[in-house]
Amino acid sequence: MSNGAALPHNEIERLVALRSTNLLDSPADPAFDHIAEIASELFDVPIAVISLVDKNRQWFKSIHGLDAQETPREYSFCAHAILKEDVLQVKDALLDPRFKDNPLVTGEPGIRFYAGVPLVTHEGLALGTLCLVDTHPRAELDSSQLRLLTKLRDMLMERIEALRSLSYVDPITRLPNRSRLLEDAEAMRREANELVAVSVDVFDPGYLNDLLNALGQDHYEGLIRTIQARLQTLLPDGTRLYCIGATRFAFLVQNQSPATCKGLLKKVELGLTGLIEYNGIPIETRPGLGIINLNSEDETLDWLRALICTADVAREMRTGSRYYDSVHDRAQQRAFALLSSLPVALHSEGQLSLFFQPRVDLKTGICRCVESLLRWAHPKLGAIGPTEFIPLAEKTALIRSISYWVIDAVLEQYARWKAAGHTFSVSINISSHDLDDPHFAERVAEKLALHRVPPSCVEFEVTENSLMCNFDNARAQLDALRHLGASIAIDDFGTGYNNLIYLRQIPTDVIKIDQSFIRGLPGDDKDALIVRSMVDLAHALGYQVTAEGVETSNVLEAVLELGCDEGQGYHIALPMAANELETWLEHADRHPRLGYGNSPSSFVTN
Repeated sequence: MSNGAALPHNEIERLVALRSTNLLDSPADPAFDHIAEIASELFDVPIAVISLVDKNRQWFKSIHGLDAQETPREYSFCAHAILKEDVLQVKDALLDPRFKDNPLVTGEPGIRFYAGVPLVTHEGLALGTLCLVDTHPRAELDSSQLRLLTKLRDMLMERIEALRSLSYVDPITRLPNRSRLLEDAEAMRREANELVAVSVDVFDPGYLNDLLNALGQDHYEGLIRTIQARLQTLLPDGTRLYCIGATRFAFLVQNQSPATCKGLLKKVELGLTGLIEYNGIPIETRPGLGIINLNSEDETLDWLRALICTADVAREMRTGSRYYDSVHDRAQQRAFALLSSLPVALHSEGQLSLFFQPRVDLKTGICRCVESLLRWAHPKLGAIGPTEFIPLAEKTALIRSISYWVIDAVLEQYARWKAAGHTFSVSINISSHDLDDPHFAERVAEKLALHRVPPSCVEFEVTENSLMCNFDNARAQLDALRHLGASIAIDDFGTGYNNLIYLRQIPTDVIKIDQSFIRGLPGDDKDALIVRSMVDLAHALGYQVTAEGVETSNVLEAVLELGCDEGQGYHIALPMAANELETWLEHADRHPRLGYGNSPSSFVTN
């Protein structure tokens, strides 16, 4: 309208400062609401407003006594107030040429009195006002009242400046950060019928490190801002975007139907999948979206941690998006608890221990080798199986410490058995991480010498899949172990890929046929054919064959008939502690030979 306020001389800078506060279109804030309420009571006015003057509107961060969220800037009293250094007072708007025809005066709410003090930053930029409104004319505020109004304004500016600080703003994207997300979500959670939080994980931390090493910090920051701009185009107008990590963004979806929300998530997923170019360099992105309903979850849940974890899983599994799953989350927390406890277990007496499972010559029943198996008695969580904690440790540097702990403990025990006159050998499982260490074989040689155990008494088991990680390194270390005099066994044979290539290139003494091929015997003709082929091939190459998973007498008879040399499984013996093994061996020694087709079931420990 013709009587609208002029623009401040620093309008562009003022708008930049206003947006940097991240207050526009933000949820309610108790600190602002309390000040508005105090102003209304202190000055005995029906309406008190904290108003932010945007480019084309005035938006109410907090309003007491009126149900409104914004009005056009051209009608705004506050647009006039931000042009002044002190308080703008209008005793009767109907008598003021600037406002007498204003719809806010002639219509609802029927403004007659107005007093507004500008909210000015330390750079001198007016963001809006703290204003008092009455529907009746009033006298101007006296000096004491003006002083009180100014003090309330100062309190507001302290809050606003805090929100502009780095504690609430990501320094690279200038987006509100995770602290701001937590505050906004809490405020919206109290008001929204449905509130969904979404985390967008752009790429994994390992890729980020490679990117920084190859192209530098400046390129990374530019790329992140490019991804930010792409993501903002995919979100509905007015949706606030947060930066909650080096490669993570988040946003909140309020009061939307499941179908609308699903459509938005699919749009974001597809819009961020593919190539994003910055500085002429294309980067392939495959985002993971984590989603959590904040209204339906336990309020005690650390939902932001759960949200980020869910997005990580979605990216790693390449599922695109994934909703929070409390069962999976508890498993993740358990996994973290176990990883955190492992270093303590390595240096504590009694937590880690060894069990041993015999491998017997199927024709004689004589124990030729015992496989060492790690066990963990967690002081709070109880017995933890190796199938649970070893894969976790393999994702960290802990696996090497665990391997050397096992090697030391096994060799120490084997030295006692050798001194007692036992002649069987001992098998130790090693991982791809061990084989990736160029000094692994040297360390093993040192430990063999320390415990005075002949290398020929030790066998190292390696799975086919561990050979796939770095084939050349694995072959070099296995060659070195073989040169020491140790034996090499390929465990879980038949479950990996390219096993014929491995058999030709890897120094091998024993192959252990995986139990998945054994347990179906003797009824499964296909498994029998596969096992027979493996046995014939191994024997032609000069290798011994061990059948894993021998759990019944019928299976035992089948693997004997198919030509396997050794057997291992619960029908022969369960894994047992060292002292139990010694008792088992005494019992086994009373049956020095088994005829073909006879079951060594008498060796089973109960």
